[in-house]
Amino acid sequence: MCIPQGQLEDRLVQVESAYTAAQAEVQRLTQALAAAQAQIETLQAKVAHLQAQWTVARERLTVVLKMSGRCTVPVCVLRTGRRRIVEVLDYGLGIQVSVGYVQGVIAQAGVNADRALDRLWAVIPLSGAICVDEAFLKELGTRIWGVVIVDPVSGLVLRLARCSDLSACPAQAGRSKDALGEVLQEFAEAGFKAHIKLCLTDMYQGYVEPVKTHLSQAVHQFCWFHINCFHIGATVHRAKRAYERAVKAVAAFDKQHSGALTQAEHAQRQALIATQEQAHRHWQGVQRCQRLLLRALWSPTLDVATRRLDQLIRVAAQASN
Repeated sequence: MCIPQGQLEDRLVQVESAYTAAQAEVQRLTQALAAAQAQIETLQAKVAHLQAQWTVARERLTVVLKMSGRCTVPVCVLRTGRRRIVEVLDYGLGIQVSVGYVQGVIAQAGVNADRALDRLWAVIPLSGAICVDEAFLKELGTRIWGVVIVDPVSGLVLRLARCSDLSACPAQAGRSKDALGEVLQEFAEAGFKAHIKLCLTDMYQGYVEPVKTHLSQAVHQFCWFHINCFHIGATVHRAKRAYERAVKAVAAFDKQHSGALTQAEHAQRQALIATQEQAHRHWQGVQRCQRLLLRALWSPTLDVATRRLDQLIRVAAQASN
């Protein structure tokens, strides 16, 4: 059967139109596939970035848990009273890791810290002196004791640690020789022992043995700031306030008794004047003691300073004021 030429031409036009439409659809689908692939690659990059961030956050959390002093790595909980890091991560965040992973993260953090410390020393070298003092830290709304170690020349904080010696009273936790010794031991073992030649502390007895044990190469001296401000300076301040109160008492008495005084009132006024004079002598005396101690501090040699200090102690013991 012969098909008319006109029908063949119509079918050819239809096939060509369908082919053109099919090509357009293929091109559209190709573009959509390319866009989808680009979106997949973007999402994969974001997922990889988030996974990397999560890995870093997990490693940082592991290091923070170790540095907090609240957690331990492999030691038995029953013996230390502290939870292991693997248990904290599991119970708190549902992260299951091995002890080996935790040890590896902490070891790598130590290596990174040593490298950063070496770069820091190249810019800010150690002076060889440290100031050790106690500070209040806030943990879960509770004030606890911490220890801060500072280079007095550069002002660089070399260590800020909470004391792990927690007593029944959280406010006094850490104020013990053992807790301070633990912090100084970790500080010395971190590579500072050979560099520290002078250690300044306040006059708390708990510093004496730990400094002698863990920083044996350093000379241990008491801080003049603590002595002057919190001991001698406080005495000078109290003496000045006592003198000011005595002066006000005399002024108040004279204001109340403007006329002639009776014998009893005259005796009362003389007692107030004597108290005022005694308070003034005490104030002047402690100020002089403060100046003499400052003079001993700036003595040219240790022998001269020791001789002046011994003389001051002997004179002060015999003084009636």
